Amino acid sequence: MTLIPTVHISLPESVYSELRKLASSMGVQITDVIKMFIREGLHREKIRENGGVPEAIKKRLEEYESRMTFLEGKIHVTETLLTTLLKEIEDLKARVEELESPEVFLNLPRRGGKKVK
Repeated sequence: MTLIPTVHISLPESVYSELRKLASSMGVQITDVIKMFIREGLHREKIRENGGVPEAIKKRLEEYESRMTFLEGKIHVTETLLTTLLKEIEDLKARVEELESPEVFLNLPRRGGKKVK
């Protein structure tokens, strides 16, 4: 059995609230977010101790940032398109309901050309 050390920390309510929001948006537990931040901090410290970020990693980061920007743009376009489609579906739904209403059938001409009253 592997022992996992446990650390207890006290946080201001505002920090805890922010962590809770972030964890909720990511679909993970608060402890997972805290672990992620600790790993990130340790990684950055190790990079600083080793003299900075190597060029290969810098290039890869720039590529990822470029891809992220592209994907964010695609998401925005998709959201806009989806919003427009949902509005058009609601408009069509309203028109169908209007056409299916009894009032429309009452105003249709009979065979003889006379309207039903």
